[in-house]
Amino acid sequence: MMKRILEVVNGMNMGGIENFVMNVLRNIDTDKYKVDFLYTLKAETYFDQEILARGCHIYKVSGRSEGALSHLKELNTFFKEHKGYDVVHIHYAFSSCFTVAMYARLYGVKNIIIHSHNTNAPHRILHYMFRPLLSLFGTQFCACSEMAARWMFSLPLHKVNIIHNAIDSNKYLYSEIDRKAIREELQIEEDCKVIGCIGRLAPQKNHVFLLKIMRQVVDRDPKTILLIIGDGPLKGYLLNEVQTLGLADNVKFLGVRNDIPSLLSAMDLFVLPSLFEGLGIVFIEAQCNGLNCFGTEKHVPKEAQISELMHYLPLEKLPSEWAHAILNVKPVEDRIRYNRCAKDYGYSMEYEIKQIELLYDK
Repeated sequence: MMKRILEVVNGMNMGGIENFVMNVLRNIDTDKYKVDFLYTLKAETYFDQEILARGCHIYKVSGRSEGALSHLKELNTFFKEHKGYDVVHIHYAFSSCFTVAMYARLYGVKNIIIHSHNTNAPHRILHYMFRPLLSLFGTQFCACSEMAARWMFSLPLHKVNIIHNAIDSNKYLYSEIDRKAIREELQIEEDCKVIGCIGRLAPQKNHVFLLKIMRQVVDRDPKTILLIIGDGPLKGYLLNEVQTLGLADNVKFLGVRNDIPSLLSAMDLFVLPSLFEGLGIVFIEAQCNGLNCFGTEKHVPKEAQISELMHYLPLEKLPSEWAHAILNVKPVEDRIRYNRCAKDYGYSMEYEIKQIELLYDK
């Protein structure tokens, strides 16, 4: 008998959580599982059309930011009117998702999976207050890394399933053809060093610090270009910061793109000085493309290091010190050979989907 699965997310814009959920949707056994979505966001989002095309329903309720009472009332109404789900899989970075688990349990859902995808969030005091409620209403617990598990759950680590966000590593194989095509599109000369950054333009990703690093890099190598890929609430501020730092000729904002593997091939280095990451799947994608990567020590989980190309630097170091490390890293001679790294470290899509299906079948 086909099992009915409800994936609960904030929305389905481009991001690490969203890509994980889409990988599940694209690869799960559709003869065994029927998947629907519940958004705690009423806006239209990036993956909506693909989700609908795959035969899923999308339901929406108000988020907490629109008022706690409305959020609770709409959750209650949803689960009251949509009974029959075998599994509710909640993807969140903050313990306030206990409300979803609570109503799912109230209306008879037997398998409630709470999945941690991050290692920090706003409202830390509220997070620690609500955290014990997760084990009260959830039945299974997952995280993308040990750091994400410790952040989300007040449970012993052995009670949390660690499921690394997998990728299709073949998609991220370095391509000289793609490199030339993207550089031609963006009018970047072949002798320019290209640094890339992929992530939502939000405080978590620490783009302001990245621009300060870039100022130091350009002082030493004026032909260096920074590609910022993504969109978000800080875009206007970052555009102004680029002007203030005199980087208008060295920084390109590309927005949301669907050709990430090609863009990685066009880069020479990948830098993302995040304040926190659940796993940092983009570092794994970049390593599979053969890029030296720079992330923040203690803030990006060690599980993101699948090769010697992953370099960790503390946030306490000055932008000039980051710039020195970036400019002096040894270039990668054979980028193609790193494509197997993800599979070698267990980040295969087949393994991830098998783990998810085992959770759904409990």
